[in-house]
Amino acid sequence: MAPTAKNNQPQRIFVLESGDALEKLKKSTIYHFNAPLAFLICYDNTLSWTRPFDGKDCGQVDAAIITTYMMLEATAQGLGTTWVGYLDPEVVRETFGLPENLMPVAFLPAGYPAADCVPSERHALRKQLADTVTVL
Repeated sequence: MAPTAKNNQPQRIFVLESGDALEKLKKSTIYHFNAPLAFLICYDNTLSWTRPFDGKDCGQVDAAIITTYMMLEATAQGLGTTWVGYLDPEVVRETFGLPENLMPVAFLPAGYPAADCVPSERHALRKQLADTVTVL
């Protein structure tokens, strides 16, 4: 139920669960965490809405919203995930045989976290609200 610009729903999500697909994941990013399952989130740039004022393609924003919703749902289901934006879109497109109109945005490795798994030290670091929010 994640929103997308003009409800165009340009997201294209690939479920990576076969041994072959997971090996392709490992060829596409160093941040695969040996997950037993991962998602490749893309958007179709022939379907994404383009803002008429400046030509901004909203597909990447749509894909980011979709990925966030997926992370929240995975957490609700007891799974651990991590957003992986460390990818070369051309390498991903070539490795997975994606057409030119599909724009890779993120990988989302998922699985049940180990009992001793702890988030990175940076996970809890937050700037003060005054540094990021301005009331007008």
